[in-house]
Amino acid sequence: MNLAIWNPDSELKKSYDNTCHCNSVKHYNGEKMTSTYCKNRWCYTCNRIRSAININQYAEQINDFGQPFFVTLTRPTCSIEELQNQIDEMEKAWRALYNLSKDKRKEPFKNGIFLKGIRTMECTIRPGGQYHYHMHMIVEGWANAEWIVSEWLKRNPQSSVNAQDIRPANAGALSELFKYAIKMTVDLSKSDNFKRLDALFCILKGKRTIATFGGIKAVKEPKDEDFQVQGQFEEELYLRLGNEESIWSWENDAFDWVNKATGEMLIGEQLEPEILRMCQKKVRE
Repeated sequence: MNLAIWNPDSELKKSYDNTCHCNSVKHYNGEKMTSTYCKNRWCYTCNRIRSAININQYAEQINDFGQPFFVTLTRPTCSIEELQNQIDEMEKAWRALYNLSKDKRKEPFKNGIFLKGIRTMECTIRPGGQYHYHMHMIVEGWANAEWIVSEWLKRNPQSSVNAQDIRPANAGALSELFKYAIKMTVDLSKSDNFKRLDALFCILKGKRTIATFGGIKAVKEPKDEDFQVQGQFEEELYLRLGNEESIWSWENDAFDWVNKATGEMLIGEQLEPEILRMCQKKVRE
C-alpha cells in the first residue's frame, strides 16, 4: 500500500500496515467464515461497507423527511498548516448557528426555524497544496435550508455565496452524504500526494465525520461484526425523500443497492476490480 510505503515515519504507519492485510485473514468457528477488516478511512473496502451500513441504518429516519433538502456549506481552500484551524472555525460557526436556532428567545425560533437532519464532513485534496474542507447535510424544510446558508455566510464572510448550495434531496444526495470523507483530485501516481494524504489523515485522526441534529438518532460507529458482509444489508431498501419514492435491491455482484427501474446504483462509487472481487468473494463464503 502506497500510504505505508511513502510514509514510513508516519504516526499512522501501523494503521497503514493493517490496511495492507484488510480482509486477508479468515476465521472459521465451525459454523461460519468471517474476516478481519481494518476499518480505516483510507481503505476502499471498508469505506464501501461503511457507506452501505450508514445508508441501511439511517434509511428509516430519512424516510420521515417530508421536504428534504441537500445543503453544502464551504469556506475557501487552505493550506495543510491552516487546515486544523479551518476545521475548528467551521465547527464553531455551525454550533453557533445551530444553538441560535434552538434559543426560544430569539427570532429564528419564533419564526418557525427548526433544524433537523444529518451532517457529514468531507475534505477534498486540491492541486497546489490546497485542501477544501466542507460540510454536506440533508435537512428538513426549504426555509430551514435557506436560513442555514444565510447564517453561515454571516459567520463566514470570506465564503462565496455561489459556493454554498441548496437542492432538493434525492437518492443521489443520500449517496453524496454517506460517501468517503476524503476525495482526491490529484495524481496518485506521484509520491508527494501520498505524503499530502498522510498529513490530512493525521489531522482527521479520531474525528467523527457524521453528526445528527434536531432529534435524529445517531447510529453508533460500526463494530467488528458489522463489517462481516453477509446478511448485513437489507435485500430491498425502501427510500422516501419528499415526494420521491424508490425501491433498491441489494446486488452481490455490484456490492451495492440497485434501482431496478433505472439501473442506478445507490452507493455509486466505483471499486477497483480486485477490491470488488474480494467483496464478492466474502459474500459467497
